[in-house]
Amino acid sequence: MKRKTVHFDESRTQAISAAKRRVFTLIVLAIPIISLLIVELLLRQFEYGGNLDLVIK
Repeated sequence: MKRKTVHFDESRTQAISAAKRRVFTLIVLAIPIISLLIVELLLRQFEYGGNLDLVIK
């Protein structure tokens, strides 16, 4: 019985890992920006104008 040998292309593997690093970096950088946008949209939705006396009226 003949064994099949699998040859891994190292340049392809390195390209994939570099692409994964780029995607991970973009996600890590985008999370705070998206979070701030969501907070700002929620504050605008509830018409928060900077008054910290939200509970006491």
